[in-house]
Amino acid sequence: YHVPKHLIEAFREYPIPIANHPAMEEACTSQHAVWSSDPEHDPRIDRATLERFPHRSSLFVPMVPKGEPIGGFFVIWWTRERQFRPEEVRLVEGISHQAAIFLENAGLYSEATRRRREAEELARLARMLTESLDVADVGQRTAESALRLVGGVFANLRLLEADGSLKVLARSGPAPEGFNPRPSLPAGEGMEGRAVAE
Repeated sequence: YHVPKHLIEAFREYPIPIANHPAMEEACTSQHAVWSSDPEHDPRIDRATLERFPHRSSLFVPMVPKGEPIGGFFVIWWTRERQFRPEEVRLVEGISHQAAIFLENAGLYSEATRRRREAEELARLARMLTESLDVADVGQRTAESALRLVGGVFANLRLLEADGSLKVLARSGPAPEGFNPRPSLPAGEGMEGRAVAE
């Protein structure tokens, strides 16, 4: 919010370091706000970050929902020095704490939604498999369902034959350019063959 336009892409592309950046390490270790009213002369501030984002004052609060930092909240004063009052620091720590709880809850919701979708897809696959006795049909449905479950783009399903070779049973999704799998593959060869053998 209120990031100068010429710095927006730099903020998106440049990872601000924690390791070897004393101010960030201090904040993450103490789980409290760290600030500087004079970053240029503050040895805790990473020089490369300051050169990339020159500013006069900064405040950083780690987001720590359950004892482990998951991110942080920066407040920057680009052109003027700022002296920080304890009540301001507490306010920003409160905002950061609320943001951490929100992000954690959003992550939990996303994970629960993903697991529900997986369970629904597996139940759907189980129903479909009981509807057919045709091996090719079952293989095709399995390949399609596997792609949906893992978010893949291409599936190649092989069946182990009596002679130990792996025969293509079904494919789903567009094959990668230049990918032309052999119809039959000896067990132990290629990724699929190694998976079977090992």
